[in-house]
Amino acid sequence: MAVVHGHFLAAEVGELAGVSGTTIGQWARWGYIPASVSVDEPHVYSLEDVVEAAIVAELLGRGVSHADVRRAIERLRD
Repeated sequence: MAVVHGHFLAAEVGELAGVSGTTIGQWARWGYIPASVSVDEPHVYSLEDVVEAAIVAELLGRGVSHADVRRAIERLRD
């Protein structure tokens, strides 16, 4: 199991990644980012999850399609 750092709620992750907490929750449900600390409600995210959220936000902000983001994430996790 990987070591995780920090404990962040969706609103905090969203603030750091430049999106809303609601968006973070959606991305977690869609599998774009994990909730590495706790999958129970409320989801608790690690610093590593914050970094992944920032990358997803940047890709989507640059016009990368949701399908391409999903494929990139799947490849990186494999």
